Amino acid sequence: MTTTVTKTTTKTTTKSSTTARGYGWEHQKARKAALVWAVGSDCTRCGEKIESTKGIHYDHNDDRTGYLGWAHAYCNCKAGSDKAHRIRRTTVTKTTTTTTITTTITEEI
Repeated sequence: MTTTVTKTTTKTTTKSSTTARGYGWEHQKARKAALVWAVGSDCTRCGEKIESTKGIHYDHNDDRTGYLGWAHAYCNCKAGSDKAHRIRRTTVTKTTTTTTITTTITEEI
């Protein structure tokens, strides 16, 4: 009897710096300069008023070439998560598991 088991697993992950993701020094300077106008402005994602400077993000457009304004952290993170899920459904290499089992039985009579 011969048993052969082959298992292959592939997973792709990437990790980028804050600058590569659009949150580098330039973003931090722009955020700090605009923070004085945050309270009382409308959230760019849900439209409700921003009441505190805690738990807010300086929201930029999807291609990171400009800013949309202030957003509640929850609203901005949800928008980013929704976008990531849309992309992941169509382009990311999924984990693949392949299992092959071959059994050979030889009987002598």
